[in-house]
Amino acid sequence: MSKLLENRRKEIESSDLIVYLIDECHLLWGDINGYIWGKTSQRVEVPIKNERNKQTYYGSLNYKTKQFSLLPADSGNGKNTRKFLKYLQAKNQGKKILIISDGSSYHKSLEV
Repeated sequence: MSKLLENRRKEIESSDLIVYLIDECHLLWGDINGYIWGKTSQRVEVPIKNERNKQTYYGSLNYKTKQFSLLPADSGNGKNTRKFLKYLQAKNQGKKILIISDGSSYHKSLEV
């Protein structure tokens, strides 16, 4: 991975290529401790968008700017992964995007 980023350094530094590290988390009712992004020394509050017993969030970290994006979803699946990728594309119109993910099955699904 470091070789890939090093080979694309000029594009990344000029912002011609936007690199995102993406993943999702699944908040479970009464058990959200440890399932959230943030510094452990700081309190992080995330509003739950529904009354169900769980909530999924897709998140991305911009490799260069360290800007974090968050999008709620009803579950982690190919459909919602694709929706999140389209969200990132819309934020970066006219730019190339490199996605780095954990390789979960629905990140690599035929739908995506």
